[in-house]
Amino acid sequence: MVESSSVIICLAYILGLLFTAVPWGGIWVLMLGILAAVLFRAIYIGLRKFAQKREKSINKGKAGANVPLTTPHPRVWLIAGLVGLLATLYFQLRVPQPGEKDISQFVSGEDNSHQEQLVIVRGEVASTPH
Repeated sequence: MVESSSVIICLAYILGLLFTAVPWGGIWVLMLGILAAVLFRAIYIGLRKFAQKREKSINKGKAGANVPLTTPHPRVWLIAGLVGLLATLYFQLRVPQPGEKDISQFVSGEDNSHQEQLVIVRGEVASTPH
């Protein structure tokens, strides 16, 4: 069960990164996590009750197999939704932004296909590349 919970959280992180292309994608991932928690809560409670009934019947001397709880706790789905939301925010923070002296600032945004722009870039190599 621990393995499935960690897989769900990792997939939520990946889904959060993918949803950065969608407007308000982090909120969508969070809502998806809340929806999954609500839906799987009923399944989780139903399986627990079924397992408890099975355990009582086994204790009375009846033969039967123990039913494992295979669905993760609803709390895992909420955590996955939050991780997906945080992944979208983290991705936006890590996207590089051009500075004041960046070379992209010298290129105009207009369509200057008729004019040629001359840009000279000078600098020093600080160390040999690896």
